[in-house]
Amino acid sequence: MKVLYFLLRSAGFFVASLPLFILYRISTALSWLTGVVFRYRREVVEQNLRLSFPDKDNKWIRKQTRLFYMHFVDVMVESFKLLALNKNLLPKRVTVTNPEYLEKLHQQGRGVIAVGGHYGNWEWLGTALQLLSPYQALVAYKPLSNKLIDRVMLRIRSLHGSKLIPMNQIYRAVKTSNVPTITLLVADQAPHPENAYWTTFMHQDTPVFMGPEKIAKSTGHVVVFLAMTRPRRGEYAITVKEVSLDPINEPNFAITEKHLQLLTEEILIHPSCWLWSHKRWKHKRPA
Repeated sequence: MKVLYFLLRSAGFFVASLPLFILYRISTALSWLTGVVFRYRREVVEQNLRLSFPDKDNKWIRKQTRLFYMHFVDVMVESFKLLALNKNLLPKRVTVTNPEYLEKLHQQGRGVIAVGGHYGNWEWLGTALQLLSPYQALVAYKPLSNKLIDRVMLRIRSLHGSKLIPMNQIYRAVKTSNVPTITLLVADQAPHPENAYWTTFMHQDTPVFMGPEKIAKSTGHVVVFLAMTRPRRGEYAITVKEVSLDPINEPNFAITEKHLQLLTEEILIHPSCWLWSHKRWKHKRPA
């Protein structure tokens, strides 16, 4: 296992050490292969777009599909670039537009639950989170079944000091921390329908994880949404948007509805930056 880990890291480091402008040329070619030749989840992407934008015609759907594959492969290439373990990469490419918001909360000694989505480059966001705030960053993740790949990814994602916590341990980690924390939860995946809160999202019945709201109501931590924009290829800007300063006294599901609303606003501005290949609506609302 150690030999395989070393070989994988060495090969990855060699390719990831190539400049981004070269990797982006590779990405452009790969996006065409992925979307047109191999048609990776093409039907899923197009169906999700059609159901989410019922007023758009086929020309618009085809354009957004093409733009999606370009962005999707860019994200894969950018994430692969992290294998070089270059600590100078992300500080230049991921910034916060309003850092004073988190600085003020930190001075007040308040913990933060940060909600994000599979929008922009969520891998860069999790890896850079420790750099973006004065807090100790906790990032919830789902351990991979392949232990070798999981080990590599943990090494990458903790590059700047973010602590990677398995999803089933994140509540305990937040409750027992002896320093103020900012906890990132990417909350737009598809939970089991029986254990989810059901609502309407992008014109469709959608089950939603209640984790961010439940942890916030239990701890009193401020809830924010990390809105991500892409000013240009290879650069991302994060804007911290308030969801709730007083989660304990919020009505049930209000926090969940608010962060979904903020995610929707992101998607409507630049649809292609969201993960349309994910089978987000594979479950049906229970009768």
